[in-house]
Amino acid sequence: MLWGSILLLLPLLSGYQFRRVYRKAPLLRAPRTLDIDDNKLYFTTASSDGRTTWEAYIRFAENERAFIFFQQGNQIFIPIPKRELNLSQIDELRSLFETHLPTK
Repeated sequence: MLWGSILLLLPLLSGYQFRRVYRKAPLLRAPRTLDIDDNKLYFTTASSDGRTTWEAYIRFAENERAFIFFQQGNQIFIPIPKRELNLSQIDELRSLFETHLPTK
């Protein structure tokens, strides 16, 4: 019975873990821009810019407020709040993610 309770709580704990990491990492909360094409993802912040290929990411998840895509190992993730996007951008981003990454 104890193991059953623990298994039921695991999804809640993983969501809590992502929120905790996000709160503790100021770099994740820094404003950034993202330009995406079929080959690369270009990130820009006030202090850095970089690019990665789609192969660096293993999957994405989506809820009503955000997209989240995960790098290898599930420990590094990048949130994209939907409040910053219009409806056509949300649809376009979802299409790109579905083309290049598996869903959760």
